[in-house]
Amino acid sequence: GHAKSIYVSTGGNDSTGKGTTSSPYKTIQRAHYDAAAGDVIYLKGGTYYPTKDEWIGSVNGTSSARITVQSAPNEWAILDGSNNGNGTSVLIITSSYITVQYLEIRNSKDSGIRINGDNNIVENCNVQGSYRSGIWTKGSYNKVSRCAVWNNCKANSARTADSGWSAGIDGYQCSYVSFSGN
Repeated sequence: GHAKSIYVSTGGNDSTGKGTTSSPYKTIQRAHYDAAAGDVIYLKGGTYYPTKDEWIGSVNGTSSARITVQSAPNEWAILDGSNNGNGTSVLIITSSYITVQYLEIRNSKDSGIRINGDNNIVENCNVQGSYRSGIWTKGSYNKVSRCAVWNNCKANSARTADSGWSAGIDGYQCSYVSFSGN
């Protein structure tokens, strides 16, 4: 089991919300601020249009009690970066022992998902339409598996060296990172 469930909804409120199903938060970042090792942050179904990156960086999980961010059961959450400023990723993970799963990330103005922490897992996610990499990782012992990553690298649509060489899934200064089944 897990310690507690924290809820996020497109109609939630970061100021007055309590992270419950009846009073959810609006952003992953706010929910993560209240999370502890072992907690699960559930995103209610719908399309979220963040106006800045969703940052998972205030609390770490542990090797035996990860913090998980995912769509609520039988629902599908989409994080759409269309309203973000240029150079802004949709989801940035700087904490460690985080699992992100069962989400769709689209239209990022930078990388769809950026992993800067260690021992993180991104799995069963769809990532499309990013200006740079669909999923970008730096750090150690991160794992990306069973993700569908397509139509990214819009910065390099000309496919020339002058446009940069962003990839669908990219590792930079990382060690012991695995990419499988993508």
